[in-house]
Parts: sequence; structure tokens; C-alpha cells
Amino acid sequence: SPHEPAIVTSQLSGGRGTSSRTLPRVPGFELLDIAGRGGNGVAYRAIDTELRRIVAVKLLDVTGIDTPSRPGQLMREAEAAAALVHPAIVRIFQVGEADGNPFLVMEYLSGGSLADRLRKGPLPIAEAVDLTIQVAEAIHYAHVQGVIHRDLKPGNILLDEKRKPHVCDFGLARRLDAAASMHVTGDVLGTPAYMPPEQARGERVDERADVYAIGAILYESLTGRPPFQAATPWEILHQVLTNDTPPIRQLNSTLPRDLETICLQCLHKDRSRRYPSAAHVAEELERYRKGLPIQARPVGLLQRLWKWVRRNPTLAASLTAVTVALVAVAIVSLISQQRVTAALMETQGALVKAERQRDVAVEAMNTLVYRAHDQLTKREASLEARAEVLQSAIEGLTSIAEQAGDRDDTRLTLATAHTRYAFILSQLGRMEEAEAQHMLSVQLSESITSKEGQQLHAQCCSNTALFFVRSARFDKVEEWAKKTKQLAESLVEKDPENEGLSSIVAQAGNHLASAASVTKTPAEAIVIRREAQALSSQLHAKWPEKPEFLTQLIDLNLTLIQDCLTLQFATEAKKFAEATILLIEPLNPESSEDVQARSRYYSALRGLGVAEHLSGRHDIAIVSLQKSHDGFTKLVATEPNRPGFRLKLGEVHEQLAWCHMTMGRLDNCERHARGMIDELTRGMELGGPSYSVQRFPIARGWFLLADVHTRRNDLENAIVDFKAVSTLLLPVVDQFGLKDTCDQLVYLTEVMSGVAGKESTATEADVSTVRRVLDSWRTLEQGMNEPFAASEAELTAGIEKMSPS
Repeated sequence: SPHEPAIVTSQLSGGRGTSSRTLPRVPGFELLDIAGRGGNGVAYRAIDTELRRIVAVKLLDVTGIDTPSRPGQLMREAEAAAALVHPAIVRIFQVGEADGNPFLVMEYLSGGSLADRLRKGPLPIAEAVDLTIQVAEAIHYAHVQGVIHRDLKPGNILLDEKRKPHVCDFGLARRLDAAASMHVTGDVLGTPAYMPPEQARGERVDERADVYAIGAILYESLTGRPPFQAATPWEILHQVLTNDTPPIRQLNSTLPRDLETICLQCLHKDRSRRYPSAAHVAEELERYRKGLPIQARPVGLLQRLWKWVRRNPTLAASLTAVTVALVAVAIVSLISQQRVTAALMETQGALVKAERQRDVAVEAMNTLVYRAHDQLTKREASLEARAEVLQSAIEGLTSIAEQAGDRDDTRLTLATAHTRYAFILSQLGRMEEAEAQHMLSVQLSESITSKEGQQLHAQCCSNTALFFVRSARFDKVEEWAKKTKQLAESLVEKDPENEGLSSIVAQAGNHLASAASVTKTPAEAIVIRREAQALSSQLHAKWPEKPEFLTQLIDLNLTLIQDCLTLQFATEAKKFAEATILLIEPLNPESSEDVQARSRYYSALRGLGVAEHLSGRHDIAIVSLQKSHDGFTKLVATEPNRPGFRLKLGEVHEQLAWCHMTMGRLDNCERHARGMIDELTRGMELGGPSYSVQRFPIARGWFLLADVHTRRNDLENAIVDFKAVSTLLLPVVDQFGLKDTCDQLVYLTEVMSGVAGKESTATEADVSTVRRVLDSWRTLEQGMNEPFAASEAELTAGIEKMSPS
């Protein structure tokens, strides 16, 4: 129905979907879709129209090249890479230009990149060793041919269907014997987490730069993270230049010591101390695989001590003084008991100082965790940057716990970091990793017996329930929401004045309502949600200075707006929308740095617009919806890779399309329907496989287009739109039980083909009925209602007899 609001129960989806975006043209190739993006261009999956095979066509980006000769140099370097023929190097079939833009034609590999694989976690040891040997052998072959890669990383290693690695993207490669290159000394080019110090300093590099990168890839394959990571590339560069590589056994003590030694030998800051070639790395790993002794030696005690002294000069000075005093006690037998006692006291003082330093470290990590959430979340920082900040905090806290003893304060901060990291991972569409982080936060918080720990445990359970709401796994929502409510209510009985616990009870009610809206009825859900909203209103009224209670009340109001719209309660939806806008406006959302406040404001405007539309006030509705549209457009521009903002913008496009459709503005309706399809499709692509539910609202977008084309009597395009719907839903037929629906869509397409005078398998009766319906609609639009009224009963009877229904 054109009056039915778009109710999206989840922001999760996957697959390429359907998009109306135009792809570039390359003579001799039909580009199908984007296969990947890199630092120096975009790769497309394509068909070689002459040889009829699937290939990858990479269009090189030369927009940042500021001299006329440089595109030619780039092509010459690409041609040098094309000369490399090795089983573990992606083959380049052709190098050329299309409309002045350089392009490469390469073999297409369907297994994704190693970076994609490592997002799921580290590789098994044997697989990591085997993959690294193949990469090292391929890089050694390139070196023998006189080419170094200079940007070797997991993203530039593609996997085939058998998960065998193939090195690609020699975009930063240069000839070893070249007197000059387009990448001259002084440029800092490459990816910070995988480049050696000399490359970070902009110095000319040799084969040992690739040896460093091979070590970094092995490190990440074994641990699931690169050797260095930080919030910004510049911080990573600083770590590469100044910090020691964290030993992999600090991250996973079960990993073999020999592999740690090989990794650290590759990653030595002094290039003269690394393996001299990639072949040596492959041979060393082969020795490890066969159980033979490796040639590299682990870092000795004196070396580790010297590195530790450099990192902890103050504490090292104290402990050195104590050590000297104790040695003096042992050597000088005539020293007094008083000197012995003094030395022991100094030792205890040093230990106290070390403990204080540990407290300072925990406090610093605590600050980092809370800043990453409370400050960075509000600003237009990238989700990836926030994720890296929290991941660094988790690693630091884990290290502190391992080295200095596990304590409640460390676990509190660590559990908070895990739950906040999970929130960001879910926004990035990495749902399996997010769920694992939530489970870790619940586990950790459950082990803390203090009041603060028990409250955190209840909050972690609530956060887990919310995660399952966003994942549309409502059986799990109910389980975790009930657990949260029971836990929080039992704690409130012991501590009735604790407003934080009351807030968690309200959260649990909100989650239970979300589950009830799917597993029961919307009417039952709205009753539960109103109770949670009433409790949240009391908390905000009692503690208006606490921003977390205001935020919770706003979020509950937004979900109540959606509940009311689902039940067609337009008046009540408008009341909640106006109340929510009044709550947010004092925060100056239009100019605020807090992107979450802005998102909530634009969502409330959308709710108000839909309520006005349902009430028949379409022009007023468009004003609110347009403000919402403009706001979400800005948010998408600031964070283009965030699925949530794109999905919300797609929802607003849909409501604007319905308003314009109702008012007969077909051009505007078509524009917003296409905007809806584009934004929802992009959001689904960014979200990954768990966002497949977004195929349903995208299908509504294609139905809107079909409606527009049908009203214009453009039946050719209407048929294309109907086919797009069935194609879109085909991948999730089994997942959502859509076989009957898809069969009906296919039949509807046949009926429309018959109406358009094309060959059709639909029955003549059905085609005739639909044709008369369309003819009658057109007479109504022309102001003639007699033909429609005269045949109304006959038309209705004919429609009821249509088969399939």
C-alpha cells in the first residue's frame, strides 16, 4: 500500500544486490561489477568479449599524478610487473588505455583477499606457514627478475578457489636496476603497518623491504593482527620507527617459539639484521615445517634487557640502583645489617613504584577506552579508526594482566573495551567478530564480584541483547533480554537508589518489546515498550543532568514512533516525534559534532514526516522528510563506509517517493525510488552477508519504479523492474521461505509481458483483467469515472479469479 510506512526490522544484509550505477567502458570487455578497490585504482569483474572468459579489469587512478610523464612511467612499471610469470603471482594479460585512462587486464580469482580471510581470525599454523612460503617464493622470483613490490600486504594477496595465494598489485613496484622511478627517494609510499622503517623514512629500499612485509604478513596470519596498529597512519608510522615489535607469543603463548623467531628476524628494524632475501625466508620456514633446526636465533636475555631499559628508563634506573646495592651486600661481607635492611627497603620501594606504574598504565587504557566511545563516537572519525583504538586498548590491558597480575580494575576496563569494540564491529558489518567480542565482555564481567562489576555484567548482557536485535535474531534477543531484566531487577532490590541499574531494566524492556514485535504482535510490543519508556522518562526527569538518560529516552521514543507507524497510529506517532524533536533541539543537532545526536534528530524528523503522510498532509510531510534527507546525506558524505547511515537515508528516500507518488509527481517519485535502491544496495554491500534482510526494502524500491512505469504506460520498463525484484530475492529464497512469492513474481512478469503485447505464458483471462484495470485507472486520471464504475464488479470478480493468486 502507498500508505504503509517502510518498517525495516534490521540493518543487516549482504550480496551485491542490484544497482543502477553506470560502469566505465573498456573496449573488448564487459564490466560486470566492482571486484575490489586499491590504493592505485578500482578492479572490476569483467567478461573478455573475444575470448569469453571472466577476467579482472583494473582501471589505474592517475588523478594524483602531477606531471605529464608520470602516467607513462606508471604504465611502464605496470608492463614490468606484467612480465612476471609465476604460479603465485596474479597474471596480467593485457596493458592498455581507454579514453586516456590506463588499465590492466588480469586473471580473476574468486576467493577474496587474505585480508578478507584474516578478518575472521588467524590462520591455522600449518596454513599460515604454507601460505607464507608460497608468497616468499613468488616475491623472490620477482626480485630475481629485478622487481621489488614495496606494498606487500594481506590486501594484495588474492586467494583462488583452493585458497592458494597469488600476489597482485605491483602498483608501487620498481625495477631494482632503474636509475630513477616515479616513486623517488623522499616519498613515503606503501601501507604503514607493513612497511619497514627505511621505507617509512622515505629512503630508497631494496629486497629487504619485501622481506619485512613477508614477516608482517606471517605475523598477522598467526595472530590475527598486524605488528603495529594505532588510531591513525601517522601513529603507526611512529611505532614502526620507534617501537619494538610485540613478540607473537605475548598475543598467543601457544604459538611455536621458532615461528616467533622467524617473524622477528624478518621484522628487524635494522635491514642488515633481516634475512637477506625472500628465498632465505622460504627456506627457513621449510626447515621449520620439516622439524629441522632453524638458523635464526631468538633475541637473547641481554638484548631483551637493553630494549626494556630503553622503554622504561625511570623504573630501570631504580631497579639498577637496587641491584647494585644488593651486589655490594653480597661482595662486602663486613657490611652492616643496617645497610642490608636499607637495600631491602629500597627494593620494596622499587616494587611499589612498578605497581604504581601499572596503575598509571591501567588508568591510561581506561581513559583510552572511554574516549574512544564517549568522544570519538560522537565525531566524524572513521569506524575503522575507533576500532583500532579499542583493539589497541584490549591488547594493552591483556598484556598488563599477563605481566603484572589479573585484577578487578583491569577486567572492568577490559570488559568495557570488548563491548564497545563489538558495537563498532557490528556497525562495520563484521557480525561474527562482534558477537565474539560481546561474549568475551559477558564472560569477563561475570567474573567480577564487586557491585561495579555486577552492574557492568548486567550492562554487557543488555548490550548483547541489543546486538541480536540489530542482527534480527529475535530468539536470542528474548533470551538475553530476559536474562538482563532478571539480573538488573535483582540488583535493584539490593540497591534501589542506583539509577544505572534502573536504566538497564528499561533497556531490557525495550529489547523484549523488539522481540515481541516479531515473535508476538506489534500491539503486545507497544505495551511493553511504553512501560520501558515511562521508566526512562522518570529517570530523565529525576536526573536531567545525566546525558545517558536523555539518550536512552530519545532512543525509546524513536522505537515507539516506529511501533505506532506499524500499527497506523499516526496521531500518537506524531506526538512522540514532536516530543523527541523537543528533547534533541537543545543539543543544536544541525551544528553539533555529535554525529549520533544528528542521526537521532534526522530519524525523528523522518518519523514526523511519515506520520503527517499517513494523516494525508503530504506537503507538510515532505518538508520534514526533506530535512531528514538532507541531514542523512551529509552524514553519508562524512562517513561513506558506514552501512547504518546509508540504510537510514534509503528509508527517507522511500517515504519521499510515496509522498510524491500520492501527489502524482511521478518524476520526483522515480528519483527518490532510485535513490532508495542505490543507498540500500550500497548499505547492504558494506554490511556484508548478515545484511541480506535489506533485500526486502530494495525490492520495495523496484516495485515503486514498476508502479511509476506502469502509470506512464511504459510497460517495457515495468517488466524490467518486476524481473529485478525476483532476481534480487532469488539468493534468499531458501533463507526466508520465499519460493511461493518468487513464483508469483515470475508469473506477474509474464502477465505484464502479455499486457505489453509480448509473448507470455500467462492466461489470457489474467492478461485481459489487468489490461482493463490499467485502462480504467487511466480514465480515472483523466477525470472520467463512469467507465470505471460501470465495470467495477466485473473487474473485482476477474481479479479474484486470477491464478496464481
